[in-house]
Amino acid sequence: MIAIIEKNIIDNFDKVSLDQKFETLVCANLLGTVSSIRSAVENEAIQSLSDKGYYFVDKLNEYNNKYNNKTTFSKSEHRNVLGIMAFYKTNER
Repeated sequence: MIAIIEKNIIDNFDKVSLDQKFETLVCANLLGTVSSIRSAVENEAIQSLSDKGYYFVDKLNEYNNKYNNKTTFSKSEHRNVLGIMAFYKTNER
Protein backbone atom coordinates (compact mmCIF):
# COMPACT_ATOMS: atom_id res chain seq x y z
CA MET A 1 0.00 0.00 0.00
CA ILE A 2 2.84 2.41 0.78
CA ALA A 3 4.32 1.82 -2.70
CA ILE A 4 0.97 2.65 -4.32
CA ILE A 5 0.65 5.84 -2.27
CA GLU A 6 4.24 6.85 -3.03
CA LYS A 7 3.66 6.37 -6.78
CA ASN A 8 0.51 8.49 -6.58
CA ILE A 9 2.43 11.23 -4.77
CA ILE A 10 5.29 11.10 -7.28
CA ASP A 11 2.85 11.33 -10.19
CA ASN A 12 1.08 14.33 -8.59
CA PHE A 13 3.84 15.82 -6.46
CA ASP A 14 2.87 19.49 -6.82
CA LYS A 15 -0.81 18.74 -6.19
CA VAL A 16 -0.42 16.71 -3.00
CA SER A 17 -0.30 18.65 0.25
CA LEU A 18 2.79 18.70 2.42
CA ASP A 19 0.64 17.20 5.19
CA GLN A 20 -0.12 14.15 3.06
CA LYS A 21 3.54 13.74 2.16
CA PHE A 22 4.51 13.89 5.84
CA GLU A 23 1.75 11.38 6.67
CA THR A 24 3.23 8.95 4.14
CA LEU A 25 6.67 9.25 5.73
CA VAL A 26 5.17 8.67 9.17
CA CYS A 27 3.43 5.51 7.92
CA ALA A 28 6.69 4.24 6.40
CA ASN A 29 8.46 4.92 9.72
CA LEU A 30 5.80 2.97 11.60
CA LEU A 31 6.33 0.06 9.22
CA GLY A 32 10.10 0.25 9.73
CA THR A 33 10.88 1.18 6.12
CA VAL A 34 12.40 4.20 4.42
CA SER A 35 10.01 5.85 2.00
CA SER A 36 11.10 6.24 -1.62
CA ILE A 37 9.86 9.85 -1.50
CA ARG A 38 11.72 10.78 1.69
CA SER A 39 14.49 12.75 -0.03
CA ALA A 40 12.04 14.72 -2.20
CA VAL A 41 9.86 15.51 0.82
CA GLU A 42 12.92 16.57 2.86
CA ASN A 43 13.86 18.98 0.06
CA GLU A 44 10.32 20.37 -0.02
CA ALA A 45 10.28 20.70 3.77
CA ILE A 46 13.45 22.81 3.67
CA GLN A 47 11.80 25.11 1.11
CA SER A 48 8.61 25.20 3.19
CA LEU A 49 9.96 26.73 6.36
CA SER A 50 7.95 29.76 7.35
CA ASP A 51 9.45 33.19 6.82
CA LYS A 52 8.18 34.04 10.33
CA GLY A 53 9.77 31.21 12.33
CA TYR A 54 10.98 27.65 12.41
CA TYR A 55 7.84 25.79 11.38
CA PHE A 56 6.52 24.27 8.17
CA VAL A 57 3.98 25.94 5.90
CA ASP A 58 2.76 24.48 2.62
CA LYS A 59 4.38 26.88 0.16
CA LEU A 60 4.78 24.79 -2.97
CA ASN A 61 1.61 22.80 -3.58
CA GLU A 62 -1.47 23.53 -5.62
CA TYR A 63 -3.64 22.05 -2.84
CA ASN A 64 -2.60 24.69 -0.35
CA ASN A 65 -3.13 27.56 -2.75
CA LYS A 66 -6.59 26.27 -3.66
CA TYR A 67 -8.07 25.26 -0.32
CA ASN A 68 -6.28 26.49 2.76
CA ASN A 69 -3.55 28.99 3.16
CA LYS A 70 -2.48 27.76 6.61
CA THR A 71 0.61 29.86 7.11
CA THR A 72 0.40 30.84 10.79
CA PHE A 73 2.00 28.72 13.48
CA SER A 74 -1.33 27.94 15.13
CA LYS A 75 -2.90 26.83 11.83
CA SER A 76 0.15 24.72 10.94
CA GLU A 77 0.24 22.65 14.13
CA HIS A 78 -0.94 19.39 12.54
CA ARG A 79 1.57 19.66 9.69
CA ASN A 80 4.41 20.36 12.08
CA VAL A 81 3.62 17.45 14.39
CA LEU A 82 3.62 15.22 11.29
CA GLY A 83 6.95 16.74 10.24
CA ILE A 84 8.48 15.92 13.62
CA MET A 85 7.16 12.37 13.41
CA ALA A 86 8.30 11.97 9.80
CA PHE A 87 11.87 13.10 10.39
CA TYR A 88 12.43 11.79 13.91
CA LYS A 89 15.32 9.33 13.93
CA THR A 90 15.80 6.75 16.63
CA ASN A 91 18.98 4.90 17.52
CA GLU A 92 17.32 1.75 16.26
CA ARG A 93 17.68 2.74 12.58
